[in-house]
Amino acid sequence: MSSSPYPKGGPPVQEFHDQPRLNDAHLDREDLRNPRHSSIRRSDTVLATGNKPRNDDGKKKRRSANDRRSEIINRGNSNITSRAELPTASISILARIPTRKVRNAFFDLLAMVDDGDITFSDELAGGTFPEGVDAPHLEKFSECYQQLANDNENLLHFTIKETVETEAGPKFRMALARWLLKSCPNIFLQENAQGETALHIAIARYNYSYQTLAQEGLGLKGYELYREFVFHCLADSSLKNQCTLILDKSSVSGSSSNMHIAIREMGVDTIPHLHLFNPKTLQLKDHAGNTPLHLAVDTKFWKEDEKSENRVELVGKLISLGSEALKITNGPSDDDYNETKRMSPYRYHQSSCLQHHKDPSCKNKTCKDVEFILKDAYMHFEDSTEAIRLLYNGHPGKLKQHVN
Repeated sequence: MSSSPYPKGGPPVQEFHDQPRLNDAHLDREDLRNPRHSSIRRSDTVLATGNKPRNDDGKKKRRSANDRRSEIINRGNSNITSRAELPTASISILARIPTRKVRNAFFDLLAMVDDGDITFSDELAGGTFPEGVDAPHLEKFSECYQQLANDNENLLHFTIKETVETEAGPKFRMALARWLLKSCPNIFLQENAQGETALHIAIARYNYSYQTLAQEGLGLKGYELYREFVFHCLADSSLKNQCTLILDKSSVSGSSSNMHIAIREMGVDTIPHLHLFNPKTLQLKDHAGNTPLHLAVDTKFWKEDEKSENRVELVGKLISLGSEALKITNGPSDDDYNETKRMSPYRYHQSSCLQHHKDPSCKNKTCKDVEFILKDAYMHFEDSTEAIRLLYNGHPGKLKQHVN
């Protein structure tokens, strides 16, 4: 007897390729209604119904694309399968679920987590849901938690970015995040349609003020969640390599890296985690031509509650990690840009200090300490001519005056 899975041992009919094939992972029920999506295949219909359409005389009948789509819509999407796109070589085959259904399941789960109706303890085994979840919810959550919703976002993205309103919400969300990292490790490196991981989102919102949270409708408790998630990920030794990859990742729209965002938003809080930074990325410029060192010495990104010695420590360690950044001047990559306006980290610090404090002879201790450590680093250059250029824009007299 034939072992073929197809009716009468025959293969599925040939797929139509009049349009580029889309990835099934990005289709939902609305996509199925679009006649230009050739990924609605005749073979899907054959596998779903078990019968090839035929005329009365027994010959195969060529049906219209609308007929095929209508049949798929009527029977639902349960028979469509796809490969979940993961950022690693490990790819699992998951049943294709409409993104709208996945999104609603994510919101339902987060609402129950925030209210404390479902609690994920650290003792809970990966992939195992807590006891007490009713059967309908358990079925829905089990089939959706590894899926992607709109904009390619996974449940970890939703856990970190969606509004937190309840008092205990951040604690319960973090418990869910730890469970997700344990249940499906690949989820940590997955990026949404904007090229963002969950850690990227948390770092970008790390320094959000309560005013910003209120304006963007993110819930005042989101501030605690962002910081706790960042601290957890950067301190977890099992996530070390993944964190380095994420920090080293350039943005989709430009050349800046997540390291630029971390230095700008986290400031001195990055000090315990500088070992995760790639020295080569410290030489990378953002859209304004600034390296992470430029951002570290920019006074407008300094926090009011940080200590002077901590800012000096951050600048000193960045120099130790990648001293080549001292030689990089900022400014746009435009060839017509006035070269005299490009600034080394030292000159950029002086400029930002003047703009911030409005005093050419600024007496701010942190400014003076940062200026000193930068100047000292330039004075150790073997090439004194280059040191003159970077420190004083090519005025030898000023360098001589400093040495004396």
